Amino acid sequence: MTWHLAAIASVCLDLFEFESVTQLFCCLQILIAGTIRPFIPIHAHLCCPKRRILLPRSALPSPPSMACKTTQRARPGATAAAERKKRREMARAASAIAAGAVPHPPLAAVVNNKATRRYEKLEAIGAGAYGVVYRAHDHLTGDTVAIKCLNADDFDPHRLDSIFSDEVAALDACRGLPCVVQLLDSYRRRCGDAVTGDEEDEAFIVMEFVGPSLKDAMRDPHGLRRRHGEDETRRIARQLLTGAAAMHAAGLMHRDMKPDNVLIDGHGDLKICDLGRSRAVADKPPYTNPVVARSYRAPELLLGRTDYDAGVDTWAIGCIVAELLAGSLLFNGDTNVEQLGEVLSILGTEDIKDWSCCPERLPSGGCGPTSFLPDLFPSCPEVAMATGRPLLSEAGLEVLSGLLRCNPEKRMTAAAALEHRWFDED
Repeated sequence: MTWHLAAIASVCLDLFEFESVTQLFCCLQILIAGTIRPFIPIHAHLCCPKRRILLPRSALPSPPSMACKTTQRARPGATAAAERKKRREMARAASAIAAGAVPHPPLAAVVNNKATRRYEKLEAIGAGAYGVVYRAHDHLTGDTVAIKCLNADDFDPHRLDSIFSDEVAALDACRGLPCVVQLLDSYRRRCGDAVTGDEEDEAFIVMEFVGPSLKDAMRDPHGLRRRHGEDETRRIARQLLTGAAAMHAAGLMHRDMKPDNVLIDGHGDLKICDLGRSRAVADKPPYTNPVVARSYRAPELLLGRTDYDAGVDTWAIGCIVAELLAGSLLFNGDTNVEQLGEVLSILGTEDIKDWSCCPERLPSGGCGPTSFLPDLFPSCPEVAMATGRPLLSEAGLEVLSGLLRCNPEKRMTAAAALEHRWFDED
């Protein structure tokens, strides 16, 4: 009997993609109980691996709780966390089957699973520190959605609760805001492991599906960063600032603004996403530091300050604008000290020294008092052509310089930037 169960399990795993061990066991239970019957013998399949066992659709939960592997399209590098979890689950299942310990969970365990009943994962489209994001089909509305599945294995239950509730609360506060991804659904689920009896946590956040990230859109077909013209950069900057201004008006700092966390649809419309690190402005400091990816990290963060404000978002947007124009990162240090040195070598020390909280000692190597931004982004076409540097109008340089003020007390806000004459040129 043990050998037959192992053979059946092998066939099931070969033919179908299971969301959980529970689904595997339910399939085995149905097969063993005789509620569905393979159209060819199990031994015939083992001798001819390419032959498929056809299972009547009526015998499975509706909508289907498992999909043929041939319909799945996995994106390399995006499903590592999900695959690790699946391998652990299936390894436990294989051990149980080999020992003859095949539990018989009720079929309702599959039918009552909200994720299985309403949302069908299609492919992994991204992965981050907190989880994997899937493109999925909503069986209720027929829409394509994005589901963020938090990595429950990587956190204790209290930490998972905190991460989940913080991001859902931030998305809920952004309902109806322009240029910010919209929350559709969210839920927590605790399910028992059919083999060990342990409880496992799952947390899902369902959002509108937009498209690829701005980071992907910034690259050419060969994967290299490409330069964007001023008009295209202005259109992107307007949407980034619109989303940031709306979030700030709603009392939120994003705190992780970067091209990876901006989505772009087929019409060129942008949505800011991944609000997992956002924080309410009303909360009094100290705030967490470090936040924001180093290449987009404001000077006050590089100096270790924990009393920052929403200016950390506008600085990051300034870095993105410069990256769009130049086709490369404006600042790219390997440490906070190196990053601050690169910032001051380009923007000068005069502005930051006017900051009331400026430390007495700053990186001094190669740092002059004035900014070199006008040299990096010339407004004269002849100079731009002669130097090979990106052309930027005086109005555009004013916005870029305003967003990249080292003194956070004088940095341009997102709302103020949108009022600048540069955006009247569209």
